[in-house]
Amino acid sequence: MSVKTILIVLVAGLATLSPSFAQEEPKQPGAVGGNNVDGQVEKPGDAKEREKACAAAIEKALDNLGKAQSKKGSWGTQYTVAVTSIASLAFLAHDENPFESKYADTLLKGYMYLMKSQKDGKFPKEGHTWIHGQGFATLFLAEFYGKALLAKNKPKIDLKVLKAVVEKAVGHIERCQSSTGGWWYTSDNPGGHSHEGSTTVCAVQALRAAANYGIKVDKKVLAKGFKYLEKSQNPDGGFRYKLSSGGSMRPGSAAALSTLVLMRKLDTQVLMKAIKYMKGIGQKGISTSRFPYYGHFYGVLAMKIISEEYGEYMPDAGKWHFKVQDELLKEQDAKGSWKLKSWMVNNEKSNDYATGFGALILSVPKGHLSIFHRDPPKLPKEEKPEKKEEAPAPEQKKQEGRK
Repeated sequence: MSVKTILIVLVAGLATLSPSFAQEEPKQPGAVGGNNVDGQVEKPGDAKEREKACAAAIEKALDNLGKAQSKKGSWGTQYTVAVTSIASLAFLAHDENPFESKYADTLLKGYMYLMKSQKDGKFPKEGHTWIHGQGFATLFLAEFYGKALLAKNKPKIDLKVLKAVVEKAVGHIERCQSSTGGWWYTSDNPGGHSHEGSTTVCAVQALRAAANYGIKVDKKVLAKGFKYLEKSQNPDGGFRYKLSSGGSMRPGSAAALSTLVLMRKLDTQVLMKAIKYMKGIGQKGISTSRFPYYGHFYGVLAMKIISEEYGEYMPDAGKWHFKVQDELLKEQDAKGSWKLKSWMVNNEKSNDYATGFGALILSVPKGHLSIFHRDPPKLPKEEKPEKKEEAPAPEQKKQEGRK
């Protein structure tokens, strides 16, 4: 297929996703794109006011989490490792220099709790799942390691010990990949056949974060994980719970998309179908799902990376987070927390999960974690992550436009 043909197909596909490519499509109330947000035209200065409101909400949430942190440094009740990792990620993502912020001590307490919770890089199973704790904890420790590695004023930790723990944690995740390329909830059947989407997302993003900071990750394991998610895509563009069958999951589809945009070489066809599905369900579709905070985190993350990668060719993606921010700002209580919703109401006793995710979602646009970008960070010479491959068709489009 010629470059010209590829571009025609791409632009035709984009026309189904963005009003800016389909001039005949009228702007719907509340549509994302242009200057229209929630049916209102943004006024000059609105962006700064929104940024200030989100910054204040994040600080209120982190203050709340600081007070809620246990003496051991943890958060959560049933899924303590996972919730502590999510809350700790919120503190890490808040500031470009988190070890110099007013929350540095709280962050370090969360870090120490997780380091004490693992044994040779393996975290305990909590409730029905092992991989969610293992995945989120590995993600946090990898990002913490990277931040410490690059910090001018480093925290008082042993980086060699931390790196060794992350390497072992990565190894446990790799060994538990199923024969299908996905992961299951438990670690008791390495190489078996059980698998599902959310567990796979958790594993793959942890591995990618570790690779971003020069920690050795098996390329074949990562490739199989990405391929698993691609194969789980339904004709409507969403992603099902398992490879075998099932309808498209709303939060799960956001999670799958946020993971597939991290591939070294993007699959444009898969991405365009997924973006079209996301636009179809909208932010409200995630808000009314079983896992709204989880879904919004991954949805905002996916659209941020898509906006960075495709820019003007995907204008809707850059404004996706507005409605999510508005919802979070409206629902945060006076103490700075967010309430548990849906499935989590009966599976956690504190609001730490919701508050951690709320602060983390609002921090995504800041881009302070490596997992918030496709490009790996620049590291010291001894740490060399792989380079990404450019997004194919949109870049070709830009070059052709210059001719």
